Parts: sequence; C-alpha cells; structure tokens
Amino acid sequence: MKLRVLGCSGGSVRGRFLSCFLLEDRVSLDAGGLTNALTLKEQQGVGHVIVSHTHLDHNCGLPFLLDNVFGDVSEPVMVYGTHTVIESLKAHMFNGDLWPDFTQLPSADAPTMRFQEIEAEKPFVIGDLTFTPIEVEHLTPTVGLLIENKDGAILYTSDTGPTDRIWQLANAQDNLKAVITEISFSNAGGALAEASGHMTPDILAEELKKLTKDVPVLVTHTKPGHLHLIEQELEDMNLARVELLEQGKTYNF
Repeated sequence: MKLRVLGCSGGSVRGRFLSCFLLEDRVSLDAGGLTNALTLKEQQGVGHVIVSHTHLDHNCGLPFLLDNVFGDVSEPVMVYGTHTVIESLKAHMFNGDLWPDFTQLPSADAPTMRFQEIEAEKPFVIGDLTFTPIEVEHLTPTVGLLIENKDGAILYTSDTGPTDRIWQLANAQDNLKAVITEISFSNAGGALAEASGHMTPDILAEELKKLTKDVPVLVTHTKPGHLHLIEQELEDMNLARVELLEQGKTYNF
C-alpha cells in the first residue's frame, strides 16, 4: 500500500501543509494540504476524497481541488463522509455563497463532485482498498479509518483524544503494518489537549498501552508552535516505535 504524505501539520505556516494523505495516487485521506502539495496533473488523478470530520484543516483543500479539475475530469470526484460531515459541507462550504455547489456543476446530471455517505464500522471499497470508519473521541463527530488491501492494513486515527474502539479493531488485525495517529500539543499543553480532544506525547504513550501490535506508530497533526518540544519529549521518552511523519515522503506498507 502506497501512502504519500501531502501534509501532516496541525497548523498552517509557510512550508508546512495541513492534514492530507494520498493513497495509491488517487484516494485522498482528508484534504487539508491537497492542492498545496500536488501539481495540476496530479490533482486531476484524484478521484476520491475521504473527509474524517468537519474541521477546516481536514477539508479546506477540497473546494480548490474541485475548482482546479472542473471541466477536466470524465467522472465526478467522489467525496466520502459521515452524515454529519456531508451535511456540514453542503450547508457551510458548497452553498453557493462560500463556494459554488459542485454537485450541480457543470450540471446535476454530470457534476464535478458527488457525495457518498459512510457509517461507522460499515466497510466501503475503493478499487482494491477497503475502508472501515471507526468513531474516535474529538470535539466534533470524527472517524478514523482502517485501510486494508491484499498486502495488509494500516490504521489512521485522525484527530482524537483518548479512545478505545479503534485500538480494539487494530488489535484484531492479523496483518497490521502501521498506525498513523496524532500528537497536537507538547506535554505542557496537556489541559488544552484534553479539552479539545487531542493528544500529547504523554497521552499517546498511555494510549499505546492499548495497542498490542508491535508496529510503527507514525505521528501527524503536530501544532507548529509545539513541534520542537514534541520532538524533544518523544526523544526523551524513548518510545522506540514512534516517529514523526515526514511531509512529502512516500511510505510503502
């Protein structure tokens, strides 16, 4: 399974892009840094976008993608989300005020975008990839995703604080290759992390006690103002299997 890190920052600053991961060159897992990191030709190859939750840093690249590929794609871009996510995107983003409604452009019969509703723990298939949404603990309804193909599985928690179900399903996987999870704040920001449904190095260390699989744990969503402290704290904690994701790097699982 090929995963390219288009963005893994928890905040937008020069040179660091928001949450977005490209699977097999055509499926975007969240869409924060989607258009920042891809050429126009590469964007035209993205046929599917999965949005984990409504927060802007996970979907703000989507309207620009649709604008860029308008008139140049033979099939609509499929956008997947829970009922909450889709209704929010319809009401607040693609409402004809903030941005055009690309489900109606260039026409309702041949739109640039179509929505596909997904539900927790009901798998759906895109090509040779199977995705299982799993509810996690965040300020707004959010799903992580178990992603499987014939070679194995990876787990993406999206934004979350302490949670349980996603680790239970991870432990049930015979061929889990990696976990992508978040640390947003340094340990000094523990109270803020708890209030906002995020993690610190200390919180993640406790969460990983729930994970019985000995697989790499790749960290995303670090806030720019906390990044250097997070790096130092992880080094001091000597969590051997935990490492920060690298923007622009392609991982093969």
